[in-house]
Amino acid sequence: MRKRGFTLIEVAIAIALFAIVTVWSINVLINMSKGSSTTEDLTIATLLASQKIEELKSYSYDELNNTQNVTTPTDFPSPYNNYQYTLNITKDEQNDYAKFKVIVSVYKKNNPTPLITIDANYIRRISDGKNIGL
Repeated sequence: MRKRGFTLIEVAIAIALFAIVTVWSINVLINMSKGSSTTEDLTIATLLASQKIEELKSYSYDELNNTQNVTTPTDFPSPYNNYQYTLNITKDEQNDYAKFKVIVSVYKKNNPTPLITIDANYIRRISDGKNIGL
């Protein structure tokens, strides 16, 4: 005579496999959502840093020379006030030309690690402040 059905061991193994697959699936979904927010943060940070570089690009010699370094993370205006930036400007003068090296770092608020750091060099003529190059 043949018995039909599952033994207790077979049921326990099936439940354990189902639990493992379920926990793994939930973990994958959680990690996927974390990855997309990181990508979004990086995209916004890149946009904000590029915008700050472009803003400084339009400055004359005097404006760049008077721009202060921002060493304490400073908020961007709304709606991006969850992001902060620091600004480091160094100057090298030779003859009638000044080369400014600008480094912009963008942070997520309350996170000490920068999302992105972008640097640019600007060359200005000292005598008339004109833009000679980027």
